[in-house]
Amino acid sequence: MPPSSRLTRISDYGLSAPALRFLETQGQEVRLRAGEHALVEGERVEHFWWVREGICRIYRVDSEGSETTKSFSVPGQLCAPYAELLEKSPSRSFVQALSPVRALRLPVAPFQKLAETELEWALVLRKIAELSFLEKENREHEFLTLSASDRYARVVQEAPELFQTVPLRIIASYLGITPVALSRIRARRK
Repeated sequence: MPPSSRLTRISDYGLSAPALRFLETQGQEVRLRAGEHALVEGERVEHFWWVREGICRIYRVDSEGSETTKSFSVPGQLCAPYAELLEKSPSRSFVQALSPVRALRLPVAPFQKLAETELEWALVLRKIAELSFLEKENREHEFLTLSASDRYARVVQEAPELFQTVPLRIIASYLGITPVALSRIRARRK
């Protein structure tokens, strides 16, 4: 999901200051170059990435090699293919830096263990799941009820910075349209 009023950031999870400090001590800082992958299809998903700087995307590739962008993650957001993480299954997705990215790579297992005995961490993991579900439902609703032009207008309004960093072909894949269709929509709206 692009940045918006619905954007879920680490601050939305209700962590106390000590829990936030603990979270920061559990992670490993990683730096990714634009185009570099933090996760590729088939790898086990055992980490979240807490984006500190830059923009990442989660995308999938179909059997014909076409990419579809599932979501974007900006500073303050967690990034991971959540379903595969919960299922403990190989990833069906890729996590890619779209600009230089600085992120904290957080192993999920210690937090799942903490959630078994500490209410705060149980609530945080529940909140992550709830917000992930809401983002998925909102995106599905937009695809079912909005035209491509309306989806484009929403992204322009809510995340104009994407158009300064993200290639248009990737924005088109997020909108579920071809780059040619995106060019036509942009030309009509000028």
